[in-house]
Amino acid sequence: MKRFLCFVSLIAILASCGGEVEEKIDTTLWSGSGGDSMRTSLATGEIVAPFGKMWEAEINGLGVSSIAVALVPPEEEKDRLTAVYRLVIASGNDGAVYGIDFDTGMKMWEKRVEGMTGNPLYYSGKVFISTTKGFWHCLSAWTGDEMWSARYSEKELDRPENATPVVYSGKLYCAHSNGVLFCFDANKGTELWKKVFKDSIQCSPVIVEGKIILSTYEMNVVALDPDNGKELWNSKVESPVTTTLVSDGKLIFAPQAFGVVSAFDVADGREAWKTKACETIAYSPCLTKSGLMAIPDKKAGKIVFVRLSSGTVDSEVKIPWPSSGLVAAGDMVCFATEDGKIYSVDAIKKQAIESFDFGTKGADNRYRKFGEPCIIQGRLLISDGASKLYMFVPKGLEPRQIENGNTIVPGNIKEKEIVPPRNNP
Repeated sequence: MKRFLCFVSLIAILASCGGEVEEKIDTTLWSGSGGDSMRTSLATGEIVAPFGKMWEAEINGLGVSSIAVALVPPEEEKDRLTAVYRLVIASGNDGAVYGIDFDTGMKMWEKRVEGMTGNPLYYSGKVFISTTKGFWHCLSAWTGDEMWSARYSEKELDRPENATPVVYSGKLYCAHSNGVLFCFDANKGTELWKKVFKDSIQCSPVIVEGKIILSTYEMNVVALDPDNGKELWNSKVESPVTTTLVSDGKLIFAPQAFGVVSAFDVADGREAWKTKACETIAYSPCLTKSGLMAIPDKKAGKIVFVRLSSGTVDSEVKIPWPSSGLVAAGDMVCFATEDGKIYSVDAIKKQAIESFDFGTKGADNRYRKFGEPCIIQGRLLISDGASKLYMFVPKGLEPRQIENGNTIVPGNIKEKEIVPPRNNP
């Protein structure tokens, strides 16, 4: 009876997200790196470890790209589509952007652009992607058709930009390693304004309480007016923010390269607290439902949990060396390790669980750096750092092979025939 109830609860998670739904988080959307405009990397509902593999998709040049997920197209797109499916968007270092069916892993469309591509962002039926050729491209998320392109650099870059853009009130904000923040009209691609900083921008901007906030290699955190780029406040940090800023809506958290985390008041930039959390911060942290920030310490091999309200270190959990950013659902934190495994850490029970072994090695027989994970509706998606994208579900709900070679799935997951969308002009 106990096992039956456990299985029923797992099905409920996949079917309806289960648990409490956090305010301001869309249960049908993971817009890109960080999941939302505050980069919380916190999904609604819960996720149950260990995992089984739902599907894997071969995507040439995928590398360590983050992904975006949109489960419901906007109303204006539905009339154009021959099939309304649930969508995963990924980009490859070979200049391709892919639309992938969320339920099956089947490739629905592929769009080629010139140059290597950065991390995708989904917003209102559109996909925004930058290239090393110095362009931003806006694509239809459900067909791959190009809607507009805009130049941000006259020079060709050696590698894709680290920062993922953000959209607010119909405007696209793009931070670049050359120290320039651009504001484009998200619908037309028209440049509205730009702001030039003295040094490089490597972290993704966030939108909080009507402010666009970013950090530069001048070692500061800056809040700007999203309408014109006017500086609202400017606060100093001890070392560069190389991953991403994170916010809970009241404070903005700056995890710095040498292990210090500073918290600033969103309203005026006053420092609320500062703590030395670990030795180095090389990968993106995440927030948890219980008011903690989970920070990966690659050098020491641990996850450090810091209280958002005070900066106090709540606990530390030993883990194999992390090799991806962190994501969470409820109080379960998930990430990839250097030895090619998915680990889950329960922030309340302080337990680490080896959840799946999926790693692949490169030509030098070493494991790769992995892409930033994504959690949506009880499922975990992540790249292997090379050419495969995986979806994981709670163990026992994955598809199974039977003797005649056909694939069967648990009763709550329906097989479906996929009809590719019509690429209308």
